[in-house]
This record gives sequence, structure tokens and C-alpha cells, in this order.
Amino acid sequence: MIGADRRLKDVPAVDPWFEKQCEMVTPGQHIAVIGTFKEALEARSRGLLARDAILIQTPEKTVVAYLFRVSIEGTITQNVLICGQGGLNIDGCRAQPTGEKLGGGNEKRCTLHKKQGWDRPWMADPVAVKNYTDRVKQTIEKSESLGRWPTNLLLVHGKDCVSYNHDGLTYWTCRGRCPVKQINEQANRASRLYPQFADFEAALDWLKRLIESKV
Repeated sequence: MIGADRRLKDVPAVDPWFEKQCEMVTPGQHIAVIGTFKEALEARSRGLLARDAILIQTPEKTVVAYLFRVSIEGTITQNVLICGQGGLNIDGCRAQPTGEKLGGGNEKRCTLHKKQGWDRPWMADPVAVKNYTDRVKQTIEKSESLGRWPTNLLLVHGKDCVSYNHDGLTYWTCRGRCPVKQINEQANRASRLYPQFADFEAALDWLKRLIESKV
């Protein structure tokens, strides 16, 4: 379990340490349970809210981190103001920027009314439409600068892979059964979409950084 006093523990939720940590958590705090699906169900049975699951793919195995959040007090905003918890550290955990131009089309007003055939009253309001498109553009510019939104898949390189830095970014020469290499063989450069790590411990550090966001 990550997000409490002990950094990592692959144990069933009935473990006394787990029980104690569930009593010590703060409303809105995120917790990652690394283990089996049964252990994730045990965590949920103790009142933790299931939020997501993150796969950590190493050359040897796939590890699942189940993401939970402690029940909040009031709204998210109220909980953050009272307890300082409730959010995730998105900007600190984005995938490495690639220099690509991003955007799915929503930044252009002409696509608003056509998207999946749905319509909303605000779409007829020029001011509301402008505010919407401005927000979308800001989000795209941020992703182009800082990197894509954190994904549900983390890639851990093999021990024989070699990294090098160029212009502040990290690149890899992959060897052996590296999952990054395997993904790129299936779809050219697809690995650029995901956070990548030199070893499993670095991936756990990323996960810890994601859930320990405090205001």
C-alpha cells in the first residue's frame, strides 16, 4: 500500500498494519494498493472509494496498482480547503513531452456541434463557446509543453537498456525483452505516449508522487 507511513506492502487488506493505516488516513487522501484483485476488494470493503487501476509493465511481469480515495467531506473543493487532500499531482507525473502538435479538434468551434451528435444550450452562446475553446487551447498548449496526461500504463525498461539525455529529455536504446521495445515494434514510437522508467522502484516513486498531491 502506498500513501501511508510504510512505502510499499504487498499484503492482504486484513493485515493489522493495513487496518491501522485505514484508520489514520485523511479525508480525500489517495491510496494505492499493489496486490491481487481480492486485496483490492478488501480495501473497498473498508470504505475506500475505487478510482482507477494502473498497470506497471516490466520485462518480467505486469503489476497492478489499484487506486483508491478516502471518502471526502462535502465537495472536492471543500475537502481540499479543509484537509488539503483530494487531488492528484497531474503536472508532476505527465509523460515526457515529444514536441508534437496536439489537439483532438475541440479547439475549433466548427467541431462542437458535430462531436458525437450531441448538443447543449451553451453551444448557442458565443461567449460560452469562446470560453470553452479558450480552455481547450490552454489545455492543449500545456500538454505540448509539459507532456501528455498521466496514463494507466507505466513502462519499465530492461536492465540492458541504455538511456541518454538530449535537450533536457531522456531517450533510450532498448535491448532484450524490454516492454518499450515490444510496444514500438507493434506500433512505431507508441511508447512515447507513456511514462517510462529505468527500474521498478522509479515507477513506484512516480506512483507515490501522483497520489501524494497536497494543497
